[in-house]
Amino acid sequence: MQTAYQEITAMRKSGQLAEAAALAHQALIEFPQDLWLRRAAAWVFYDELKRAIYKVDLAAVDHWYLKLKSLCLPDDEAVFWQSVWNQIGELLIRLGQLGQFDAFDQILAYTTTLPVNRPSEVYSHWLEQVLIAGRHWDQLADFIIDWDLANLQPENYVPPVHDDGSTGLALAEDAHISLARALLASPDQEEGEDEITSLLPICLMLLDRLVAHHPRYQYAPFYITKILIRLGQTAEAIKRANAICVDNPYVFWAWRNLAECYAVTDPDQYILNLQKAVEVGTQKQGGPFAQSDADKLGPTRLALATALLDRGDKPGAAEVLRQYRADAENRQKPLPKQYERLASRTAGW
Repeated sequence: MQTAYQEITAMRKSGQLAEAAALAHQALIEFPQDLWLRRAAAWVFYDELKRAIYKVDLAAVDHWYLKLKSLCLPDDEAVFWQSVWNQIGELLIRLGQLGQFDAFDQILAYTTTLPVNRPSEVYSHWLEQVLIAGRHWDQLADFIIDWDLANLQPENYVPPVHDDGSTGLALAEDAHISLARALLASPDQEEGEDEITSLLPICLMLLDRLVAHHPRYQYAPFYITKILIRLGQTAEAIKRANAICVDNPYVFWAWRNLAECYAVTDPDQYILNLQKAVEVGTQKQGGPFAQSDADKLGPTRLALATALLDRGDKPGAAEVLRQYRADAENRQKPLPKQYERLASRTAGW
């Protein structure tokens, strides 16, 4: 047995994976309970799994994963199982880059039977990989819900440590932000809207808890306001956004969200808050939302120009569009068709 273990290990290290797998198969038929043989075979199957993941060969991934699981290695083989978790995460990243989201369910199903220690860096890294890979996955919200809130407790994850020694959000809290983003990205009036609406209050509760733990973190209040607007709780949305604007009048998105609260009910307040958002977005430098604010400033200017035209203020709309064009040219951004349509309505100004 020891000789077979040594031969399998030597073959693996020399890159003879097919030969090592064949020898492991034969040895395990004779000694199926030998732990040393199972360990040697597991690392051979792991290397084959890793190679299949590199090639994004999903049939081979499934084959070698099932072979690996059939060995029934003990849960306390921590180094081995951590390596497998890392490879599953790497595969999700590759699939996300390739847009092959149809395969996500198959790959994530593997993790329901993998041993794991919590909290641990590998478990945290895996969730981070899921959130990165699934950024454009339309089933991300379903995954987060199916993964169950019991698996998304901050204490189960190792928070990231920044260069200055401070720690960031626990990855579970990052998942809650991802859930909010995914739910809000679903358009109204589509099939499944009732399900989405039922999940938004749960998401709201999670984000409120996040704010209690991280009062200076801006993403959670941003999504809280957006969720309240989506739920039709306009008065509460106005209260929340207004409180942020009073506490820190230089928060672009708070003014933008406040404007959105008045979009239907009060055109004057809608315009006033859009103007404030544009003013703040134009002046603001640095900060965690700086690039995001810059990206949203253009659409906000277009929304303001539209509102001004609807009110009959062509000179005001023309000035806003001039600012929009100058900023787009400075950032080397193409002018969208919406700009052209609005510009045609301000001809002569």
